[in-house]
Amino acid sequence: MQERCNSVLGKIQGEKEVTTILEQKDFDILRGIFHDEVRSAVKEEIQTAMTGVRTDLRTDMDARFEKSENLLRNEMDARFEKTVDLLRSEMDVRFEKSEGSLRNEIHASAEKTERSLRRELNKTERLLLDEIGRTNTYLGNRIDRVEKKVDNLEQYYRITRLQEDNTALLLKYIQNVQKRVDHLEKTQPGNTPVSQISI
Repeated sequence: MQERCNSVLGKIQGEKEVTTILEQKDFDILRGIFHDEVRSAVKEEIQTAMTGVRTDLRTDMDARFEKSENLLRNEMDARFEKTVDLLRSEMDVRFEKSEGSLRNEIHASAEKTERSLRRELNKTERLLLDEIGRTNTYLGNRIDRVEKKVDNLEQYYRITRLQEDNTALLLKYIQNVQKRVDHLEKTQPGNTPVSQISI
């Protein structure tokens, strides 16, 4: 572009010399043409340069964006992996701590429950033994009373049986005596029958 400007300036100086030869009107026409040519040439140069600059800028921006994007991606990946690793480690530690705490709590609760059950079982056992002892004493007293009553009943039964036996023997004896008396009355006439004798 610098070279074109230099050539245009050289032309302008050459024109000054020619202006003396040419008329002012012709000079204005030439100047207008030259000015239009310079303007379109400069415009083309600027557009070509701008296109090149745009292409270069685009390429450079694309490369920079890609590089920046890759750097950001790599950095984000690294940070994400680091965060994930930290979270995993922290979660592992927390789970281990929580698991240990739960084991301790369960163990303590189991021991407490076992102690409580033993106390309750011992208390229940004592109550049952006391109740069994009271029941045993009560039933023993009742059995003693029943045994006394049974002994009394056996004695009463023996006495009653003896009385019945005695009564049966007495009746037999009376029947025998009655038979004898009847026999005597029959064998000795003139005697007053016993049934008529009043006592």
